Amino acid sequence: MPSLATLFRGMRLKSAGFRGMIRNDWRDTGKMANKKVIWGFQPFDYRASEQYLERMAERGWRLHSVSGYLAEFSPAEPRRVVYRADVFGGEFEDKGEKKRAAYLERWEKYGWEFCTNADYLYYFCREGTDKTPPPGVRPQEEKQLQSSAWRRELYAVLFMILILAFGLINQTRITYSSLLTYTDFCKTSLFVVFVVPCCLVILYQAFVYFRGRACVKRGRLLPETRLFAARTRSILIYLPTMLFILYVLTSFVLDALNGYPRVLMMLTPLVIAAVVAWIVKKLRPRLKKGSKVIGVIIIMTICVIIAFLGYVGMDDREGELPEGAYALHLSDVDEDLELKYTQYTYSRSPVVSRHYIYVETATDGTTASTEYMACTGDRAADLLYSLVLDALENGDVTDYDLVREENTIIYTTPSVE
Repeated sequence: MPSLATLFRGMRLKSAGFRGMIRNDWRDTGKMANKKVIWGFQPFDYRASEQYLERMAERGWRLHSVSGYLAEFSPAEPRRVVYRADVFGGEFEDKGEKKRAAYLERWEKYGWEFCTNADYLYYFCREGTDKTPPPGVRPQEEKQLQSSAWRRELYAVLFMILILAFGLINQTRITYSSLLTYTDFCKTSLFVVFVVPCCLVILYQAFVYFRGRACVKRGRLLPETRLFAARTRSILIYLPTMLFILYVLTSFVLDALNGYPRVLMMLTPLVIAAVVAWIVKKLRPRLKKGSKVIGVIIIMTICVIIAFLGYVGMDDREGELPEGAYALHLSDVDEDLELKYTQYTYSRSPVVSRHYIYVETATDGTTASTEYMACTGDRAADLLYSLVLDALENGDVTDYDLVREENTIIYTTPSVE
């Protein structure tokens, strides 16, 4: 008679086998969800994508579709598969229409299975290790590269050129007000921060582009890029773009954390909408058809955003000046003036540790304005002071007082003796 330990061990093995059978059936019936990954292969590196797809097949993922910068994979049994990426160069033409069916039949005739296509790139796979394409296909492969792929290589650096152009424009229009918030400082410093990485990537991309185009023009096949090299090139190309996005988002977040009203007005509704969209996405599969829950959530979200915008307001008329902060008051201008409302806005940046504008408005429209700037250092104070002087010299305001005390700059209007 078997012992209890033997029986228990047998039950565990059967249970494990049953769980494995369930997992295999789940994969076979396609109940596992598809997954999407970033597709970062450049046009001249399309052959490197074959190596990536073969690795994914060994892990149990089959290529389902490629769209833009994303690729979708469906679950499959892990197996040894070879992939072939081919350019459909339009060698089968009849009255301007490509006979796609004839092209696919040629591949299927030689044992290849069509997976998907991304514009002119067609992906095929088959079991085994033989990657030989059908005869008569490869000599035509580079035709399409002459007309469109080289342009797409240039598109990869177009965004970096735009970053430099945008940064250069803001660099030539620098004013003191463009240094008083994190978002404004971000725009002003774009060119200085990104000129080196963007130029290096543009030069590298130009080298790859002209080398590839020379091969195409001479009728040669493009050199097959290894997966590591292709991935490295994609990272180098998209890294400045990702850093640019991170740089801009960080400036918005820092302004929001410091209570800058304009940024709060912009970010808060977007955050609320994003959270609600995520909630709706999670709830939708669980709700019955015809349910009004999602509609109610959307209406309530709109009401909350409208209420928030109405509560915060753009002008901050009820803002109070902090205790002990310096300001020019209406009573300093004329004791008979009656205060109607006040405006107070404040911000910080890498140049100023404290900046605020305080304005008192009288019932007859007379104003007393104070702009206070506490700079982060001597160089920052020198730069900001010179920019303030330039703005005043080129502006229309003539009745003002401008005082600098070490790293603090105070600008008030009107002038008071």
